[in-house]
Amino acid sequence: MIPIELTRRIFRLFTVLKMGSKGIKLWFYYNSPKFVRTYLWKKNNLDLSHLNDTFIKNSIFSDNLLELKDYGITKFAKIESSKLDSLLNTYHIDKTRNNTIHLSLDSDLVRSVIKDLKILEFLSEYYGGYAYLRENPTISCLVKNDPKLHHKPSRIYHSDGYRQVSLMMLLNDVNDSNIHMEYCLSSHKKQQLTYDRRRLNQELIDKAFKKFPLIGEKGSLFIFDTEGFHKGVYNLHKSNPKDYRVIMHANFHPGIYEKIKI
Repeated sequence: MIPIELTRRIFRLFTVLKMGSKGIKLWFYYNSPKFVRTYLWKKNNLDLSHLNDTFIKNSIFSDNLLELKDYGITKFAKIESSKLDSLLNTYHIDKTRNNTIHLSLDSDLVRSVIKDLKILEFLSEYYGGYAYLRENPTISCLVKNDPKLHHKPSRIYHSDGYRQVSLMMLLNDVNDSNIHMEYCLSSHKKQQLTYDRRRLNQELIDKAFKKFPLIGEKGSLFIFDTEGFHKGVYNLHKSNPKDYRVIMHANFHPGIYEKIKI
């Protein structure tokens, strides 16, 4: 019988090769020796040294910028439920199973959230240079009774690396007994020693940082630096097994990956 870890490595290798040069590049970024990852960090100015008191004070995003710098996460905005419903009425969101809808960059939802709220401008200030989308934003639904949820790798603490910043907007009310994400406050301040979640000491991370749950009312929009540790909290033993969480999600970066503009 083939060991589980060997099976996973074979599958990861197959996935990398299937993606071609893009996959090989990503594999190199995350699996290269520490001195290479440190070089990439410095080359892209990811230490955020430009975020001094004067810079933040003069920003139109000063409060959110300070929170993101200090804690790695900020509640950026709240979109009213009625407005959100009008933006979502063109999508069929299946709330009975795990599924993802990929959004067009010129959709009303993407324009109203990313462009109208000036997310790219905010993140360009955070990075001290241009911010780009990594891929098209999505609408994602997770359901407690979907068997696939038990095996998601995001259920343990991890870092997505190289200061990828994520946007997560709740598309239904979420409380701490529902599926939600948990962020380790201030764990983003320096480059992680590894981006391999299997090598992270989960118990040590759990004890070292105060946690911030991404919960709240529908329309709550959070922005967080995924260099910091975070994980999915699925609460499979709590509440109704038919419970679900629906979010809009987008990833941004300072030029490390494919540069998508809108």
